[in-house]
Amino acid sequence: MDNIRILICEDHALTREGIINRLLRVPGIFVAGEAENGTGMITQYEKLKPDLVISDIQMPELSGIDALKQLKSKYPLIKVLFISMYGGEPCIYSIIRAGGLVLSIKAP
Repeated sequence: MDNIRILICEDHALTREGIINRLLRVPGIFVAGEAENGTGMITQYEKLKPDLVISDIQMPELSGIDALKQLKSKYPLIKVLFISMYGGEPCIYSIIRAGGLVLSIKAP
């Protein structure tokens, strides 16, 4: 079975590293790259062409949603999963309209 190649986009280094370290333990997962903002997400996606992008919603320079909108116009089959502790219906609807998937995590 081929590895699933994933790009991780998160502006907080500690969170990004935690996600990467966790994914490295999963058989069949390969972390192809990382980015700390939406602009980096676009650059890294175009360079690496991963199977999946896991992204934060709010990031400096360009949000994950806005980066997805730009990428989606050029790469309509892109798959992006947004992970966030924040959300609410307007945010979730924005993600869905942009073509992304949402995993909302509530803090205990």
